[in-house]
Amino acid sequence: MNYNTTVLLIIIPILSSFLVYMPVGLIKKSFKIIFLATILFNLLFSLKIFSVVLKYGNLITIIGNYHPPFGINLVSSFFSILFLIALYIVFLISAIIFIFKNDTKNNQQKISSVLLLYLASFSEIILTGDLFNLFVFFEIFSISNIIIISLKNEKFSLKGSIKYLLISSIGSALLLFAIGYIYAILGTLNLAEIALNFEKISFFSKCFIIFFLMGSILSELEVFPFNLWISDSYAGAKNFVNILLSGISCVVSLYIFIRMFFTIFNYPSISLYSYNFPLDIKLLLLTFFSLSIIVNQLVALTSKNIKRILAFSSAATISTILFALTSGTKSGFSSAILLIISTIISKPLLFLSSHQITKGKMEKNLDSFKNGINRKRYFSILFIVSAIFFTGFPLTPAFFGKLMLFYTYASKLNYYTYFIIVIIFSITVEFFYYFRMIHKLFIKDETERENKNIKNNLSISYFVSGLTMISILIIFFIFPNIYEKVITKMSEEIFNQKEYIQTILKLGEK
Repeated sequence: MNYNTTVLLIIIPILSSFLVYMPVGLIKKSFKIIFLATILFNLLFSLKIFSVVLKYGNLITIIGNYHPPFGINLVSSFFSILFLIALYIVFLISAIIFIFKNDTKNNQQKISSVLLLYLASFSEIILTGDLFNLFVFFEIFSISNIIIISLKNEKFSLKGSIKYLLISSIGSALLLFAIGYIYAILGTLNLAEIALNFEKISFFSKCFIIFFLMGSILSELEVFPFNLWISDSYAGAKNFVNILLSGISCVVSLYIFIRMFFTIFNYPSISLYSYNFPLDIKLLLLTFFSLSIIVNQLVALTSKNIKRILAFSSAATISTILFALTSGTKSGFSSAILLIISTIISKPLLFLSSHQITKGKMEKNLDSFKNGINRKRYFSILFIVSAIFFTGFPLTPAFFGKLMLFYTYASKLNYYTYFIIVIIFSITVEFFYYFRMIHKLFIKDETERENKNIKNNLSISYFVSGLTMISILIIFFIFPNIYEKVITKMSEEIFNQKEYIQTILKLGEK
């Protein structure tokens, strides 16, 4: 179905980003209202689009009356719109913290402009139906990440932003090479038409496209060794930036990975075999992601800085999600979606609560958590609950996700089954360092007498944001049927490549 108003999810944030930056008196005073109103518009309008998708199925937005496979088009499906709604909620929470508890009051207007471009870029990445727009808005997305990481203007944040710039530049070059090569051999950049003809191209062309496209998003996915930027970036960034990086940036790249591998490459049905050079892509990816899980978990275990622990824990979870997706099965996909749900909700809450617990402490290390249950009781409880949900205690989305991951690789005994050892190792290590952090909250701090004059006022923005996130967690805990039906519908969409192709290309024939 043709539904052209979806483009407002991209146009409105772009126009607002220029509007809030204007040094006009009235706008200068009301830019906060414009900023928050734009985010609320995107959230509410995406809910409206979701209701239309439920009624009519996939919606196609045609730009400039050029029907697919020509020109620019947006694809609003059950999977993409639900992703957007979840990301908009996280972005709104981050925006509230930024607006009401930001210590760079003089730069808020400029930063608001960058954040709205960030909003527009990930909206377009999720909805785009062609590789050209994916590249353009992925560049805007990366540049926005670089700017917001460096906002604190300190040693760690500047180092982190420079590292991210270097690694993401390599990724952009790889993406550009892949897009150029696809256009050279297929003559199109439309995702549906590429998916239709991908199986017809040669073995080496497939390998070139797959590895270059995957290499372009590995830095955003925080996969070892392309995640060297996260150590300084998370430790040096502002708290609302940590929420954006952990709850949005890596999840957007996961969406790209899912669309590329399942919609375009038709993984695992894709034939990657040559008599001269047989390639087991599944074994290669499993080995790569297993190494990333082990390294990230070990770094999180040995780190002392709270933000670094949470950052590498997040990176290990993303690698686990990729590990689940690599199975190429519906159970593996369901496992990945459950872990994504856990990451989107729990990780921002962990950063939010840990920031408040360590507030007033010179060193943001494990010892700064001492006596947190007495100093910051509300945020300590938030941290404990979110840690329980994130690590996978029984009846949580993460628990069912990890259980399903075991089932995926253990149901059929083969050499892939040995990779379960990596998951057992990851779960054990993760439980240990989160239990260690929770334990610190109940240990009395002997040096706290020296800090009696520190004010521990409860921040309203953090209180409301934390309450919102914890309410969502509780809803998922009480009503597990919510995500059960959602995951079933998502997997049906992702594993039905033919329907995606027909929906877009048939509209182009009209």
